[in-house]
Amino acid sequence: LGGGQFYQDLTTNGQSALAQSPSLDLKYYYNFPVGFDFGKKTAGKMPGLWGGGVEGCESGSQHCAQGWSTRYMWRGGSSSAPDGELYFYTASGSGYGADLCLGGWTFPADGKWHSIEQLVNIQTGSITIWSDGKNVCQQTEPMPGAFSGVFFSTFHGGHDLSWSPSKTTTDEFADFTLSTAGPQTTSPTGPATPTGLTATATSGTSIALSWSEANNSDPAASYKVYEGSNVVATASGSTAYAMSAGGP
Repeated sequence: LGGGQFYQDLTTNGQSALAQSPSLDLKYYYNFPVGFDFGKKTAGKMPGLWGGGVEGCESGSQHCAQGWSTRYMWRGGSSSAPDGELYFYTASGSGYGADLCLGGWTFPADGKWHSIEQLVNIQTGSITIWSDGKNVCQQTEPMPGAFSGVFFSTFHGGHDLSWSPSKTTTDEFADFTLSTAGPQTTSPTGPATPTGLTATATSGTSIALSWSEANNSDPAASYKVYEGSNVVATASGSTAYAMSAGGP
């Protein structure tokens, strides 16, 4: 069948402050090589958080009063970039995980490193997921027990050989980080507004525009000049010439 899993216990590893936090953010990177075989049924597990304190109660159709886990799955969709989902497991469920936010993102097999991140609050039940920095999932689910640690779980399936890949295949993981200070992913911001805009008429129907780059160490890739809602010029520097179709 392939794959494997283990429980990382925060308290045992001297990280009781993380275990006692009301919220915990887990971020890591993964790399599926080109041609990765996602299995006969295109389904498999990815690491997440777990809670409840009793190993074995967070997967495999086991039932414990306090056990829960927030692993991911690849499930269905493209064979080269299957759909992602939050595979939420709790004792109050069916004995198997609930498929949440299916198709909200993908797990591409492109030989590149990608980030996946989840922020879980056990007091509110809030679960937020970011894929490559983009917010892709927001759920509220019951969390019956405190944080226990990272549930490193990655395999095809499923519980029998019908889920297995047709060839030997490997994937990579790196840079697992935990934080109690909220999401480690920050929202992207646009470039700062340029300053010192000047306009000089060059003819009866055109003008020359110039401005100062707001951040020379990280300049904007390009600027677009609009007349109303229409783009009339595009510049890669800090100068543009624009012609007005309507005249002076």
